[in-house]
Amino acid sequence: MKKLEFVIDPDKTGDDAVVVSDKKRKKFNLFPKLICLLIAIVVWLWMVNLNDTETMETRVLKIEYVGMQEIADGNVMFYDIDKTVITVTVKGSNRDLKKYADSEYSAIVDVSGITAKNVVPGARVTLPISVKTPEDSSLKVVESNSLNVSMYADVYISKEVQFEVMVDKSNDDTNTYEKLIAINGNVENSSMITISGPSQLVNLISRARYTVNSNLLYSAGTNEFLDKKEFKGSTSRYPLTFMDDDYSVVNQTSRLVDYSTDNIGVLIKVIAHKEVPVKVDIKGSGSDLVAHTNPTTIKIAGAPSVLKEINEYSVEIRDVALDTVYSHQIELPNAWMLNDVIIENPETQMQITFSNTMS
Repeated sequence: MKKLEFVIDPDKTGDDAVVVSDKKRKKFNLFPKLICLLIAIVVWLWMVNLNDTETMETRVLKIEYVGMQEIADGNVMFYDIDKTVITVTVKGSNRDLKKYADSEYSAIVDVSGITAKNVVPGARVTLPISVKTPEDSSLKVVESNSLNVSMYADVYISKEVQFEVMVDKSNDDTNTYEKLIAINGNVENSSMITISGPSQLVNLISRARYTVNSNLLYSAGTNEFLDKKEFKGSTSRYPLTFMDDDYSVVNQTSRLVDYSTDNIGVLIKVIAHKEVPVKVDIKGSGSDLVAHTNPTTIKIAGAPSVLKEINEYSVEIRDVALDTVYSHQIELPNAWMLNDVIIENPETQMQITFSNTMS
C-alpha cells in the first residue's frame, strides 16, 4: 500500500500548510467523474428510446382542391361543400410527430375530371380526399372522420330577367300606394338585368325585384326617391328578391346568384291615398246649428309625407238658417295645392244641411 505524500503549502501557515500533493489529489477525484459520465450516458439512451416510441396524434388538415381553375373556365361550379378541413389520426414515432407541422401534411381533392359534359345539374357529387404524410417519415394515417367530401355540382349560366321596383308600405299609416317608376340605364332595355349562377336556380328565375322602404320616401319631406346605387352580387344593403313566373320567391339565391345593375337609376314617385272626415265650421248667425254633410268623408291623394299631416277636410260657412241646404263646391286650400294633394271623390258638389242643436 502506497503512502500518501504530504507537502507544505507555502501560501498557508500552521496545520493548514500540510496538504496532499496535487498529483495524489487528482487521482483521488477521478472516480466521481466517471460516475457522472455513466449516468449521463444512461439518460441519453433513455431519451433516444423515448423519442423512438410509436404513438398516435390527432391532426386537423385544410383540404386543398386541385383543378378548380379549370372547372371555372369550363363553366362548372360547386356549392354547399360539406367540409373544408379533415380530422385524421396519425401514427408514427414520437420524434416524427413532433418534428412535422400540419402544413407539411396534405389533404387533396382532385376535381379536374368534372366537366360541363358529365355534370348532372344540381346533383350531389362525392369525391375522395387523398391525405399524404411528410416524405421520409414514419408517419401514416390510421383513422379519419371521413376520407370523402360531398358537394353540389352544376353548370354556371347567365340570362336576362325582368327588373322591377316595388314600395314596401308596411311601416306607413297611409292607406294604399300607387307607384310611378322610371328606370334609366346604360343599355337599350334598361328594365332587364343579367343574373348568373347554377342552372338549377337561374332557370327558375323570371324577375328580380328591388323593394324600397316607404320610410325612405318621405324621410326628407319629398315625394321622390332617386336611387342610383351600384348593386354588386350578394350585397346585403341593396339585395334583390328573385321570383319565378308565378311571383313566388326562389330561395337560396343570396349566396349563389350574381347580378349587377351598374348605372341603372331608379326614380320613384309615390302617391299615397287617404280618407279623411269633413268638418264644417259655422260662423256668425246660425252658429248654434249642427251641419250634416254628404259625403261625410273625402278621399285625397298626394305625397306620403304631406298626407301624414292631414287628418280632416275643413269647410267654413257664415250666416246660415236652419232650413238652408248648402251646396259646397269641393275645393282644396292653397296650402294643399302647393303640396300636390288632390281630391279623389268623383262628386263635384258636397251637400250640407243643418239641424238645431236643441232638437
